[in-house]
Amino acid sequence: MQGTFNHGHPHYRCRHPNEYAKSGALDHPLTVYIREAAILPELDTWIARVFAPGRLKTTLQAMQQSQRAEGTPTPGLEAARRAIADSDRRLTQYRAALDAGANPATVAGWISQAEADKAAAQQPLISASAAPRTFMLSYNTKTRVVTVESQPASSVCVRSCPRGDLNSPLGHQLFS
Repeated sequence: MQGTFNHGHPHYRCRHPNEYAKSGALDHPLTVYIREAAILPELDTWIARVFAPGRLKTTLQAMQQSQRAEGTPTPGLEAARRAIADSDRRLTQYRAALDAGANPATVAGWISQAEADKAAAQQPLISASAAPRTFMLSYNTKTRVVTVESQPASSVCVRSCPRGDLNSPLGHQLFS
């Protein structure tokens, strides 16, 4: 979903390009616009319910806990882990074959291929672990203070809080 203006009013746009995998299986128009005014009342009701004083602590703890969770494993990463395990199994077998007297030149080729397969399978895991976390929420139950730390993508960004910044006489924050 992308925010956009359509006929002078804020809308959200959902685009479903033909290039998406399995796009033929879905009955989805190429582009759908929904006026922001149609979403806000339901969204405001949901936010008011989730962040109600009686639920605030539970909601914030759930948000904080979700940051610690491993998350849902992605099929690509699971496949990489299986390929690494398979490569390790093959390497163990090949070394055992060497110990049993197999032709060293033949086994060396097998070992080289298994090591190359393992190195290739490790790349998605390395990339996933190197992805920076750009947003962190912490909740202090004693002081009832929520702290949000972020690392914006841009090097410097100045934003004014639309409701006013209660903690700063300047009314804005500078991220660098």
